[in-house]
Amino acid sequence: MDMELVERIWKEGHRTGSICFIALDHVVRTDLEGFVSQPTDGILYDLGLLAENTHILATSEQIDVTEFIDKLAYAEVISHISNRMKSLEKENSELKEEIKKLKAV
Repeated sequence: MDMELVERIWKEGHRTGSICFIALDHVVRTDLEGFVSQPTDGILYDLGLLAENTHILATSEQIDVTEFIDKLAYAEVISHISNRMKSLEKENSELKEEIKKLKAV
């Protein structure tokens, strides 16, 4: 592993509001806020965690069982958090509307 690259990513990306990930054959660094605003499947795809792709890699023995289980768990957690966040945003919006109605009375 390229330790210089690890240290650079750690210093430049890790605490600066950006995220680094591998896209095809190179490291990509992007704004974290913009990255997480994309659809969940896009996030999972960019991070190499899309369940279907992970399954294909596992069944073709390109990743081992441990990596498959971890990647699948990460994908499920990210999807759950994303769905929960959308639910809370909807609930928040509905509560704001209720408050507006109550203030108008």
